[in-house]
Amino acid sequence: MENASKALLIAGGILIALLIISSAVYLYTQVSDYQKSEVAAEQQKEVVKFNNQFNAYINREDITLNEFISLYNRIESNNKKADQGYKGYYRIKHNMDKVYSNINQDFSKVAEDEKNNKYLFKCTKVEYKNEGGRISDMTFEEVKDSKK
Repeated sequence: MENASKALLIAGGILIALLIISSAVYLYTQVSDYQKSEVAAEQQKEVVKFNNQFNAYINREDITLNEFISLYNRIESNNKKADQGYKGYYRIKHNMDKVYSNINQDFSKVAEDEKNNKYLFKCTKVEYKNEGGRISDMTFEEVKDSKK
């Protein structure tokens, strides 16, 4: 009888130990899943923040010359940081050099033309290929305006 009670105590101890180990594994899994979801949410916020710098120019056919130059400088600055390995920066391909080269480089004339909205641009294509859906390619063209 004494052996049977010891066997029951040992079996009970083993069951309690298994319950404690199972609970610990379950808790670890839940915490790990929570942390993964937090990291994913933070990465998504970074993607939105990155894309918001450029989203204002999508689906517009009235991007002025100053806005165009500002966007060009923003993309080039971003690309330099990406080339230098800064975290959170990714290269964006664009055709802005080619589009801008068609404009007269006489800056006093360009300034006057800007006042008259002679040069207007539009974004014709956007691609999202970089990590997490970041913008990877933007294509622009000059809008043929009747004020020219």
